[in-house]
Amino acid sequence: MAGLRTVTLISLLLAYSVTHGQESDTSANNGAETTQPKEGSQSNKRHPGPSFMCQESVQNYDCIFHDVHITRDTPTVYFGFADVAMNNQTKITFKNSHMRVLPQPLLGSFQQVELFDGTGLQMDKILPSAFQHGGSIKELYLSFNNIQSLTQNTFYHLKSLEYLTIDRNNLSSLVIGVFAGTPKLKVLSLSNNNLDRIEDGTFNWTISLEYLNLASNKLTHIDLSLIPSLNTANVSYNQLTVLSVPAEIETLDASHNQISSVSGQNNELVRLNLGHNNLTGIAWLVNFPSMQELDLSYNELQEISAKHLINARNLSILLLQHNRLMRLHLPKTLPNLRVLDVSHNSLLYVENNQQQFGTLEQLYLDHNSIVTIKMFPNNTVQNLTMSHNDWDCKNLREYNHLMGKVNDVERNCKDGYALLNGLCCKETDKPYLDRLNEQIKATSFAEKSQRADGRCSAKSALADALSAASFAKESEAKLESHRSHQTDIIRLEKENQQLKNAVQRDNMIFLGLHDAIDANIRRYRVSKEGLVNESVNLGKVFKHLGNRHEFKKKESKDRWLEANGKLNETNRLGQENQALKKKIEDKNKNKKELQSKTPAQRNKVKLMEKQKHGNARTQQISG
Repeated sequence: MAGLRTVTLISLLLAYSVTHGQESDTSANNGAETTQPKEGSQSNKRHPGPSFMCQESVQNYDCIFHDVHITRDTPTVYFGFADVAMNNQTKITFKNSHMRVLPQPLLGSFQQVELFDGTGLQMDKILPSAFQHGGSIKELYLSFNNIQSLTQNTFYHLKSLEYLTIDRNNLSSLVIGVFAGTPKLKVLSLSNNNLDRIEDGTFNWTISLEYLNLASNKLTHIDLSLIPSLNTANVSYNQLTVLSVPAEIETLDASHNQISSVSGQNNELVRLNLGHNNLTGIAWLVNFPSMQELDLSYNELQEISAKHLINARNLSILLLQHNRLMRLHLPKTLPNLRVLDVSHNSLLYVENNQQQFGTLEQLYLDHNSIVTIKMFPNNTVQNLTMSHNDWDCKNLREYNHLMGKVNDVERNCKDGYALLNGLCCKETDKPYLDRLNEQIKATSFAEKSQRADGRCSAKSALADALSAASFAKESEAKLESHRSHQTDIIRLEKENQQLKNAVQRDNMIFLGLHDAIDANIRRYRVSKEGLVNESVNLGKVFKHLGNRHEFKKKESKDRWLEANGKLNETNRLGQENQALKKKIEDKNKNKKELQSKTPAQRNKVKLMEKQKHGNARTQQISG
């Protein structure tokens, strides 16, 4: 007995050492598990090929893979345990890893993931079935990769996706329908790619999109007004020439483009950045009455009129530096304006803005040609710049109390100007007339110099006129040709749009068929192959349906035969029932006849009994 116990104990120890030795080898090769299964559990079985396991967890991620290296030639790899029920992590990322291709088995094993961070993996391709099991993903981060294209199926299964970031990749276009499967998408960032055009209809399905970042691309076209749900958008550093403002957006950055036209009607827009563009007017501003912060710096504006700002009652910051402003006339209906920057322009006269300047906190007037200024003594200005203008010294002395608020100074002045309180100015009795005379002298001197050089002779003037006439004639011919070409362009664009609409309809039909295939695969429990054409999976569905039809046909025939047999049995039993009913009726008839004869028989019996008793007494008497 003791020997048997010893042998059993040794066997158990050997089995234990072999099992844990295998687990240690696997951990050394593939990373440590975050969840250790119980000994002997079937769920501890691994995939047959090379696999990667979660190696650590931190506050923001409960599964971090280490040293995952996948190229286009890497054979099939596996992630996590073969029993997907054990892979219950919800936040996945990678360390010291690169994956040229995002494989399907990753999310096929981790089907409860809500956050997937694939940043900086050198990824250049996402397999069509990579996110097939990503229905739980809410946040997807794929920045700093080399992704070059997205198909209509890439995100089609991400029904729960809310945050998508694909910054700093090599995307050049977005196909219509790429976001057809992400109706809950709220935040989308595609900055620093190579996108050159986003077709109308691309965002038809993103009915919840609130934030869009397309900065630093090469966009020449995007119609933001077709995304009515937007709250914040950034399309800066592109090549846009036209801006269409969505109806409910609140913050829009369209700076560093080539925009010359703005359209739209919006009562919610609060912040708009149009700096570094080609704007020449702001008549469109009346359509945005809620504006609070407006940046129009580095444009081609020459005039700011009161009628353009008549609806800007909420405006608090107005930036107009580095334009070509020659006239500034602010309306008196700007009670909330606190910051005004008109530096680096060509302003000469600003006294008509005395009331508006008095309520500002920051006023930047440097690098203009301003001669005089007027401001109320009880103004609220705290920060003021006035250097590099054409000040009149007498005017500066009158507003000596402003000098304490000036935070820029000049050190050197040109001839005829003096330095007064850090600003260069000129002593004159009639400052504006003096500046006009100087301008006339400068213009006359330039003309004389040109005539002296032979650049303004009658012969050259005649040649210039003939050249201008010839140029006008050529321009008119080109204009006529341009109009003809423009008609052809409009026609072609119309035909192109019709083709795009047809393609979009076909794409929607395709997506519907794709969805139907998946639905049938789930309904009939057909195994789906992830790396083949949809026609293969569809063929499997049809084959399965054919087998199912034959089975149902045979089953129906068997049931019909069984029902027919039961019907014959029912008929037979019905006939037997009728025969029994007839027998019962005959017996009941006989019973009634017997019942009718019973009283007579009883009377007869009683009579016989009476006669019998009478005979007995007669015999007694006789005896």
